[in-house]
Amino acid sequence: MRSEKHSLLFIISLLFIAGSLFADQIKFNNQVNEFPLFNRNNSKIYKYYLVEPGGKLDFTCKGADSLIILSRILIEDNSSLEYQYSLNRNGKSKRVIKQAKESSVTRGIGGEIVSSYNKLALKVKDFNERFEIYNISGSKIIFKLNADIANTSSNAIEYIRFTPNYYESEKILQINDKTYTYYSSTDQPMELTLEGPVVLKIISRLIFDSNFVNKKKYRYQVFDNDVLIAEFTEDAYKSKNALLADDTNRIPSTGDVNIITLKKGIHKIKIKDGAINRDVIFRLYISKSSVGIIN
Repeated sequence: MRSEKHSLLFIISLLFIAGSLFADQIKFNNQVNEFPLFNRNNSKIYKYYLVEPGGKLDFTCKGADSLIILSRILIEDNSSLEYQYSLNRNGKSKRVIKQAKESSVTRGIGGEIVSSYNKLALKVKDFNERFEIYNISGSKIIFKLNADIANTSSNAIEYIRFTPNYYESEKILQINDKTYTYYSSTDQPMELTLEGPVVLKIISRLIFDSNFVNKKKYRYQVFDNDVLIAEFTEDAYKSKNALLADDTNRIPSTGDVNIITLKKGIHKIKIKDGAINRDVIFRLYISKSSVGIIN
């Protein structure tokens, strides 16, 4: 039991250290009441701020391009499943109305029942922009604030690997002493669902069947909610470093990289291989800043 308490205290201390990373972007102008939440799916603790009915959060965003407000309520016997808060900025007020449902995976660290999160994304207009969030409902609301600095350079974006929801086969590539999983889908488009804003990076390669041909063309299309948003035509050249782990007689090309930026909302992405009689494989990444929000 003692080791469990020590582990929990260690996790909480890491949480507060991580929270300090946002100190340069968010500065509170009033006293705040921290309210950590525990997610049992990933065993992580997330820092939220509790605002009582009639209370407020008063903070300034410094040098941020966007602000994401996650809100939940504490579900008590007399809690309404509808809640409201008022967002004030630049002398203007906006009333936000949200519906709540009990979260199946998240609780307060004291066992408190909370709702799933609702999300509000905003563009920050000024370098030092002040925000006030008032709880105008009868329920206790908890908020999580994320302020981000946008960067248009793809080299500055940190990515994590993403597995598509639907694909037909996998290929394992050996590059030097490392292995990488690629995916292909020839009969039906490859499918994945993302929540924006998010940056999608697609690495594609063509598999060469002949040792006598060193260059070929291939193409593929990307659809967002069944609307064609991009079509890429690539020149493929045989890689000198990459090998197929299960088929050394065929040679993959060097990787071609394309970046797609997706705005706020749900994006049902389809990647359609347009190369006739040619085997194209894909490896997908998404921007790391778009993940980490839990239900």
